[in-house]
Amino acid sequence: MARTHYETLGLSRSCTAEQIRSAYRKLVLKYHPDRSTAPNAKEMFLRITEAYEVLSDPARRRDYDRLLDAQAAASRRASQPQTGGGRQVPPPGSGPRAGAAEPRTTLAQEIMRLTVLFSRGRIAEAERLARNLRQRAPRHPVPCAVLADIARARGNLVEAANLYAVAYQLDPKNELYRIRHDETARAVARRQHRDPVAQRRAQSVAPLVAASVVMLACVYLVLAKEGPILEHLPPVSTWTLGTAVMSFLSGIAIGASLLVGGYLDRFQSSLTTTVGRLSPNLALVSVAVVNFWLAALLYVALGLSQGAFYRSTSRLVGAVGAATLFLSLAAAVSDPISGWQVLLWAGNLVYVGAVCGWMVADALADA
Repeated sequence: MARTHYETLGLSRSCTAEQIRSAYRKLVLKYHPDRSTAPNAKEMFLRITEAYEVLSDPARRRDYDRLLDAQAAASRRASQPQTGGGRQVPPPGSGPRAGAAEPRTTLAQEIMRLTVLFSRGRIAEAERLARNLRQRAPRHPVPCAVLADIARARGNLVEAANLYAVAYQLDPKNELYRIRHDETARAVARRQHRDPVAQRRAQSVAPLVAASVVMLACVYLVLAKEGPILEHLPPVSTWTLGTAVMSFLSGIAIGASLLVGGYLDRFQSSLTTTVGRLSPNLALVSVAVVNFWLAALLYVALGLSQGAFYRSTSRLVGAVGAATLFLSLAAAVSDPISGWQVLLWAGNLVYVGAVCGWMVADALADA
């Protein structure tokens, strides 16, 4: 195991600040507890974080280098024959250090705990810890970035832009902080400079477009007289090709319309958080493929228990749930299609279609 902070990062004492940042990023990705299966991942993550906190600060690095020099000199003296009872000085990193060593270790542990809490969707706890860490360690960028992600997910774009700016100032080499700040700042500028009348019109028309597509799909289900395509599969034995197609198209209309109306955040920006957490929208897709109502129940349960509600996700889940209810009512009126089967399973296709429509509309917005 590495003995010094330089050895922890795999660097020499003559390394540059850029080399320290580069080594830190690579090792954090390798040993992050949520990604690594190594048995010593948690311990290594703590050591890496602590090493970076010390070596990335010029003043603390100078103090640490002086400590290394003093301990090396003491070790040399201890290795020489002595007439009295000499005392062996432990190497740096192998035991308690003087001064503020213990608080630094505690800070590294708290930063790791913050990233783990946020990565696991425990938003309320992560927010409390991030605000506490901002007071204790105002020069650390991670608490600011986490709070910025939370503010953006709740639709507080001005607060999010300010926090991303602080995080980027504290860590200017982190391009993700800069990208997120620029995206959020542009969204704030568009909102402030957009014609209020045009904005209200877009917010009114977009849901109407989605509702119109869903209503047309309902009319199709009522009037179309198709034969079932999966009659030997009991859960969807009455489903027709039109049922599947109309469900998916309804979802596409919902996702695209909500983005155009400003009800959803940019899709690319919501893929991951600044600490590498997967977007809840994408995480829910994997559950919604099995059953949408199960995914919605899971989202609500986590939101209530952990304060993990996200503006875009909540609106998307609500719209998909409403569309699924209307489609099931239309199917109940139609003779060959079971309304219960549509209610239970159509949401799967509607939600996947909504995510696809959101993604395509976001891509076209940049074209």
